[in-house]
Amino acid sequence: MAIEIACTVKRVAPIPLKMKQKNLIPIIVILLFAACQEITKDDIQGDWYVSYDSYNEAEIEQMTFSEEKVEWADDYLFKQSGTYQIENNELIIKRIKDSFEIRTKIKSLVADTLLVFDSLAYHRNTPFTNFNYDEYDLIGVATNRFLSEEDRYFGIIHYYKSEENELRIRLGQKIANYEDIPLFLEAGHSMKTGVLVFLGEGVTLKDLKELYIQLDATNSFHRVWLTTKKEGVTDYHAFYDKIEIWRDELENHSKIKIPLSPPPLIKNKEDYLAKDGKEIKIDKIEDIEILDKLAKNNKYVISINQNMSIENYLKIKSKYKELRRQKYQIKTEIEQR
Repeated sequence: MAIEIACTVKRVAPIPLKMKQKNLIPIIVILLFAACQEITKDDIQGDWYVSYDSYNEAEIEQMTFSEEKVEWADDYLFKQSGTYQIENNELIIKRIKDSFEIRTKIKSLVADTLLVFDSLAYHRNTPFTNFNYDEYDLIGVATNRFLSEEDRYFGIIHYYKSEENELRIRLGQKIANYEDIPLFLEAGHSMKTGVLVFLGEGVTLKDLKELYIQLDATNSFHRVWLTTKKEGVTDYHAFYDKIEIWRDELENHSKIKIPLSPPPLIKNKEDYLAKDGKEIKIDKIEDIEILDKLAKNNKYVISINQNMSIENYLKIKSKYKELRRQKYQIKTEIEQR
């Protein structure tokens, strides 16, 4: 349906002079009503995708409207849903998870082109875009560092639990396996800036280590952004992490299917600790106090129990980064205990 928002009278064919003046009145009323028609839910139902020209400015890339619900995704392909209303040609969306509200004036709806969000253009029913992927919640950990402040070009991995509590990996728009990760990353044209991992609620530290092993095996991706919480429309809390996997673990891992780089001089924890090094075991978050007592001239491996929560893991890694900045000789591992 093509609808103009501006309340103007459309051009019509000349009216024959023989038409009586009284017959003009109902025609004019009808034309004015059509020109000023309010947009309704029926008018915008369907799939909408931001135009190529508007893509770099869009906070929402895709929208799908049904009678009572709207689903949308940003350019990180993180999917969300909400309820919506249209009042006086204003689109009001309330996110289901937290009632966060998005308001935007519908400037026009003409020939299946919708102008919203300060005149960004969305087109209906683009056939080449697939929007049929899972919606999930992030783990909800605040880091007070936001992805919007960092480089936006990443290899994006969605790592989450399904409604059936099954661990899933989405690479772009496709569900994949661990073995697909190296090819996905190596094929990307913007991977030099890092890997971005969206961490879903229910993912464990043990799960995260499994992913880290696959990333480390590619030889190029030893650092990663973890996305942990969402605020507003597109503000994501993020944590910059260093992946540290011993070479022996890579060589003995059953799911590693790609050739590894030549082995380093230090292949395992025993090699690293051979010259008066010390292992520090962290089994609960209270053990983090031990890290305040380390000597600067010693070498340490901080062994983090894989049964800890990811939130506590991030606290330990924050302390680790602080010690690294102070030139402590320190490495970490996620250990099965």
